[in-house]
Amino acid sequence: MAADKTLARSGLYFDELNKIRVLEPEVAQQTTELRDECRGFVDKINDFHELADHFMGVADRLREAVEKEKLAALGARNMLKSISKQREAQQLQLQAMAYDVRAVAHDVRAVAHDARAVAYDARAVAYDARAVAYDARAVAYDTWLWWAGEFEVATGTTLSKKTKRNRNIETI
Repeated sequence: MAADKTLARSGLYFDELNKIRVLEPEVAQQTTELRDECRGFVDKINDFHELADHFMGVADRLREAVEKEKLAALGARNMLKSISKQREAQQLQLQAMAYDVRAVAHDVRAVAHDARAVAYDARAVAYDARAVAYDARAVAYDTWLWWAGEFEVATGTTLSKKTKRNRNIETI
């Protein structure tokens, strides 16, 4: 052990395998422990980098999926707005058509009313025409009777009742 102390003063040491070392065994052991801890730390950092890369990949995929869903939602919202505007336009068109139908119905009612008035007037004219025709026949008969009377007076002859009756039937 005296040799160990002499070598220790010169900075040389023996380890547990009896190999000569330049470092003290405690410092060598601390260095080994530190190296092992550093390797463990580096492994943990590498694992962390792998997890972070994996997380970033998952986050990117989620971001893309969210963006896709966002675009789909915007498209659906725009489609709903478009459908809403189409319905409003359709409703306005239907209201205009209903107004037109009401106007046409009003016009048809007015024309029907005018047609009824014209038909009433036509019936009145026909009635008046029949009355005039009846009056004309009566005048013609009276004229014929007058003429027959004048004829009888002028000629001194009498027309038979049969002739007068036949003439009466023909004129009336």
